[in-house]
Amino acid sequence: MEELRTVGDRLRWARLRAALTMDELSERTGVTKTTISRIETGRNAAPRVSTMRQLGLALGVDPGWLLAGDDVDVEAKCAA
Repeated sequence: MEELRTVGDRLRWARLRAALTMDELSERTGVTKTTISRIETGRNAAPRVSTMRQLGLALGVDPGWLLAGDDVDVEAKCAA
């Protein structure tokens, strides 16, 4: 698996793993496509915790992992 150093890298990885477009993720969460794009590209490197909670829940990953990352196996952090 590629290195997931930033919140944007982790969000993009989780979104693609869930086979969702930015539009689809936006529809599921109410988070705008612009906000999702800005997080993924690093233009918003410090998103709100509430935003990441919504995104994490929709993607089946731990929102804390999305925000901070860690050394724990990412597959263990993802819902089946």
